[in-house]
Amino acid sequence: MLLINTIENAKQEILVVFPSINTVKRKNKIGIIDLLKEKSQNDVKVKVLSPQDAEVVKILMYRSDDINHRNSEFLVREITKQRDFKRTILLVDRKHFLAIEPRDDSYDTFEEATAVSTYSTSQPTVYSYISIFESLWEQTEMANNLRAVNQKLIESEETEREFINVAAHELRTPTQAITGYAEMDEEIFDHLLKNRKEMKEHELERILGNLHNHHSNISRNAERLDDLINNLLDVARIDSNQKNMIMLHKENFDLIREIRDIINDQLNHKLRVKDIKVNFLNDTLANTCIIYADRSRLNQILNNLLHNAIKFSPAGSHIDIMIQENIYEKINNEETRENQQIYCYKQG
Repeated sequence: MLLINTIENAKQEILVVFPSINTVKRKNKIGIIDLLKEKSQNDVKVKVLSPQDAEVVKILMYRSDDINHRNSEFLVREITKQRDFKRTILLVDRKHFLAIEPRDDSYDTFEEATAVSTYSTSQPTVYSYISIFESLWEQTEMANNLRAVNQKLIESEETEREFINVAAHELRTPTQAITGYAEMDEEIFDHLLKNRKEMKEHELERILGNLHNHHSNISRNAERLDDLINNLLDVARIDSNQKNMIMLHKENFDLIREIRDIINDQLNHKLRVKDIKVNFLNDTLANTCIIYADRSRLNQILNNLLHNAIKFSPAGSHIDIMIQENIYEKINNEETRENQQIYCYKQG
């Protein structure tokens, strides 16, 4: 058979275009695919353009992620079914051209489906079809690149939507706290203005104490809101490749107090709704634990950690927090480093 003989005589390169999935399946039945793979094992560069489905992928033993690793001489790229290009094209060593015209692509056997074959060693003919093949090969690479870029855009959009949802949630928490305390203060001020003449000293002291506490909570949540906005700006800098503008502002602060402030100011409502109690397991550290870190960023980590613990804890349960201080000694008399680890346990 001319097709088999032409492939067997290849010394350097074989270029093949299969116009349809059925064409690949018919060629596989007469051993053409195995012959192409065999030639590729003998240092003949084989490039195949073909439409693909699951069966064709299996026939070609091709997966885009590892074909080059398995056999760098046998390269396959997917093309769409060619509506106007119905011939099987074979180009060998840039000297031989073979075109196989189909009679009816629906036939299962090679003999039934084939009408006529055209063979040529004319250089103008060979090089014109090489040009067509290389154009299709480059188009498939461009299409693959476009698909990859499109997939990255889709993933980027999903990440952006997720980020916006998280950012909205994070911004809403301190905003709601500020609004809630401001509304309570408005009621207190109305009551104070209407009844200040009849109020006794102890009642005034109680009201002023409440106003002072509310003011402290509003201040803390305003600072939290400012930190969140700064974090959003950091993300914007990352997106614009201005990573050198992101700096950690480390300071000494009380980790226990930070956790308690988060629980009281930002998560108190969620805890009350689900009737969840929060406990510190190690009482020796329950009073103070000074650490050196970026307070705003650690605050965000703690907030997310506690929020998830509340989210996945059943109603009426409790969340236990243990702060463990581990000391690691470096080898070769290097400096001792302290590393604080925080564990959150949710129990039913």
